[in-house]
Amino acid sequence: MGDIANDVIDGFLCQLCLSIMSDHKSPGYPRTCRECKKEATNMHAHHHTSKVKCPVCHKQVKEMGLAQHQRDAHGDKK
Repeated sequence: MGDIANDVIDGFLCQLCLSIMSDHKSPGYPRTCRECKKEATNMHAHHHTSKVKCPVCHKQVKEMGLAQHQRDAHGDKK
């Protein structure tokens, strides 16, 4: 593999944004930097808590579950 891939695998670079980890250490396993963790946490919280109306029955469902709701409740194959 290349140098960048090895640095990600060794944990020297963030596995998402490839920035150098703040502690400049290489623990031997992939890691994620604070900024990427914060962004992932915020995105996760947003998608799991925000609700939208189903365009068919107008029921409030979680944004991430809309496609599953439409498939299960309305037989849509979207």
